[in-house]
Amino acid sequence: MECEPVESLDDIIKNFLEFDKIHENHNNLAYERFKSFKHWYYLQKDKKGIFAPSKFIGYKETTLENYNPKSGDGEKGGRDGRGSEKILSKYFIDVKKETPDYDLLNKKLEIFASDIGRELRGCRDGSDGYVIHKLKDEKKVDDKNKNQNIQERTNVNKTNTKTTKAILIKGNKNLKQNKSKQQLKSEDKHEIINKAFKIILPFLAKYIGNTLQEHDKNAWWQKFVLNKLNDNTIRDLPRQGSYEKCIKSLDISACLNIIEINWKDIFVRKMDKRQRTWSHELLDIRNRESHYTTETLTENNDNDIIRALDTMERFMRPINIDVANQILKMKQNFENKIKNE
Repeated sequence: MECEPVESLDDIIKNFLEFDKIHENHNNLAYERFKSFKHWYYLQKDKKGIFAPSKFIGYKETTLENYNPKSGDGEKGGRDGRGSEKILSKYFIDVKKETPDYDLLNKKLEIFASDIGRELRGCRDGSDGYVIHKLKDEKKVDDKNKNQNIQERTNVNKTNTKTTKAILIKGNKNLKQNKSKQQLKSEDKHEIINKAFKIILPFLAKYIGNTLQEHDKNAWWQKFVLNKLNDNTIRDLPRQGSYEKCIKSLDISACLNIIEINWKDIFVRKMDKRQRTWSHELLDIRNRESHYTTETLTENNDNDIIRALDTMERFMRPINIDVANQILKMKQNFENKIKNE
């Protein structure tokens, strides 16, 4: 039977969820040929990041059980990677290398492969062996549809212009009031997350400093921090100084990046594998919070805050139980507050 290309984003999401089952199911061709996949697509679904290759998600009703690329791509019943990428380009864009998005997604993809015991496609001709894509921002499309619906409703009510204007004026007034309340609430949420990061920062920085010093007491700063972090991250860091000065110069992003770049050599023996996953989630949260706007603020919901605080608490518990309990208390207070609203 010939493979049918996907026709909608719903078809694609369904395939993403099927491929995610590869964590538990290793007896399939997708797992066996994991290293051959070149185009990886990323989907943020219910606060969980999922990766899947183009040949898997580009065709309808794909499962781990029925996936079979066949030796001849493009044959009847086979899966042409180029064809699927053309379809997927309607919904996804390439993530440019040497950007924060690429660095973050590439780290997540490497962790995903490592977690299931697979390797990614190797480098050839001096270039990376794979490409990462992420979902397009559909906000403009949604706005266009909303404006179209408003225009259609306005045309229907042209016969009663005065009534329509009165309704629109009242509606706009209520909309502004609601937007103002929502913005204030979202700004409060933003401050909750920032406050939690400020609480954990000094303890996390000291933990990192002490761990690095165990491997090289005198040259830890130069060897494990300055020589490994990228130029943008070390721009505001001192080139030398006392232990206290170096530790105090670190922010949350630097701390989490230090853990990642030194994971295989140092932190893999100090931290639980789950902490690495939580570390990536916290870095993602930090990046979003540090670049927030009025519009992105209103996208936060109560579950986002609870999830962020929960991740911080779990991440910090093996490092400092008192700090973890403090974050837990913040989460409980927030949960009680929203219940009483």
